[in-house]
Amino acid sequence: MIEWEKLASSQGTVERAKVPGGWLVRSTVVAGNIRGAFTYPLPPGMLGAEQTGHYGGEYGGDNLFMTSSLTFYPDPEHTWTGDSL
Repeated sequence: MIEWEKLASSQGTVERAKVPGGWLVRSTVVAGNIRGAFTYPLPPGMLGAEQTGHYGGEYGGDNLFMTSSLTFYPDPEHTWTGDSL
């Protein structure tokens, strides 16, 4: 089983998992179309997307989606603390 560790991030959710030779790093962001203007990620304070996957009314209904990325960070000694440079 892969054990994911949540990292501090200013955008979305970033997690890492220790694997042989380094780290798997994944990032997940909720994005969407709000009042006709594409917003990525959603503005701070707009709660609910993580729980329901959509908003109603003035916030564009079902125009929200999640996007994820996954990469391998080589670090054979696993010395990376999870901080950015």
